[in-house]
Order: sequence, then C-alpha cells, then structure tokens
Amino acid sequence: MRELKFRAWNEKNMIENAVPIGKNRYGYFEKEGYESVLKYSNKGIINQFTGVIDENGIEIYEGDIVKVKTEVDISSMDSFLFEGSEMVEQEIYCVVNYNEEIACFDLETIEKDLHLSNWGFYGKDVPSDMIVVGNIYENKELLKSY
Repeated sequence: MRELKFRAWNEKNMIENAVPIGKNRYGYFEKEGYESVLKYSNKGIINQFTGVIDENGIEIYEGDIVKVKTEVDISSMDSFLFEGSEMVEQEIYCVVNYNEEIACFDLETIEKDLHLSNWGFYGKDVPSDMIVVGNIYENKELLKSY
C-alpha cells in the first residue's frame, strides 16, 4: 500500500504534512506551547507525495524539480554523424506533475528543445538516479536556467 502524504504551498512557504480538505483548502498542525493545534487555510496549492524517494533520501512531490541521469542513444539523433549505437550519459531537468491521461506521476522536461514528456513513473518502477533540486514555487529561477 502506498503512503498518501501531501504538502501545500501558500504563496509564502511550504507547509509539510498538509491535509487536503477541498480544492485549494487544507489543514495543518501548528505547535502552540506544548500542544499541536489544527489550523485551516482557504488558499494554497496542494502537492501529493509520489511514493518515490530520490537517491539522497528526499521525498519527491508534485511540483518538484528533479535532475535525472539517463543514457541517450546519440546514434538515433543523426545517422550521418554516428555509426552503430553509442550511449552517452546525460543529465535532464524535469518537473514532476500528475498526468491524468496516463494516471500516473509524470516527468516533463524543462528544456523544451528536448521535446520529452510522458515519462510516467509508477512506484518502484522509477529511475534510482533522480535528485530533487528544488520546486516550482520556491525555485522559479531553475525553470529558466536549463
């Protein structure tokens, strides 16, 4: 059984362990003195945990920006330059989204020239060499730098 966890972005900071209540509404616990008090927010963006942990032990959520190391067959790119199959390791930066069409979490490349999308991943069937480098809310500069 996969673990259902959520976080929420409220335009100022990330709220870990958010509890979705409705569209853009969530609850969260805040420490007040010696006890935790349930608070509510009517404004926020809720992200779900993918069930996958990156190679550094960080949980991967929707909205995260990840670096994926992958091998690309460069011989398929231009048959005039390369003969045979030649695999080259490449780092690709992607945003984690939920893709309703294929009902799974999806990696969408930031570098639009690559034209790669629909890299759906399903639980344990995911590259082990993914690294979270930020998220689309707190690290917008990463969306432009690749």
